[in-house]
Amino acid sequence: SVRHNATVSWVYETPKFTESRLAGILMNGWEVSGVGTLRSGFPYNLYTGTDNSLTGVGNDRPDQVMANSGLSGSRSTSAKIAEYFNTAAFVPNQTGKFGSVGYNAMTGPGAFNIDAGLMKRFALTEKYGVQFRSEAFNLLNHANFGNPDPTLNSPTYGQINSASPGRILQFALKFMF
Repeated sequence: SVRHNATVSWVYETPKFTESRLAGILMNGWEVSGVGTLRSGFPYNLYTGTDNSLTGVGNDRPDQVMANSGLSGSRSTSAKIAEYFNTAAFVPNQTGKFGSVGYNAMTGPGAFNIDAGLMKRFALTEKYGVQFRSEAFNLLNHANFGNPDPTLNSPTYGQINSASPGRILQFALKFMF
């Protein structure tokens, strides 16, 4: 499970303007809403991609040969994607033995996301109305990366190969009766 997770949601509706008919038409019925999420990364396991332990199960965990498997946090995003952690810190386990790396010993990249909506209600009559809605998912178009490839014998070992979708916009018009 994720170690740190914060979610904030909000809804704001504009106050009713009654002093001027024109101000009421333009300003009444607006609503802004959203959800913001900030979380640390998901834990994951490292695998050798082979059955060196000779258990018949396969995909053993590797041995850790360096104390610090992290890389400098000041590296560029493209460098972090190409090698998220120090891949030289892990080697295949010895034949007939289990690897020293523990369960969920690694943590992937965190995420930051804001989804927002803007809605306006228009009254046509006392009984009928129309609602216009626009929504933005990943409003800031922030790159939220997936976990790196955890398998030592993979050609993309230690590289991040996935990300959440970029900004998505949608619009809707609803007739209410």
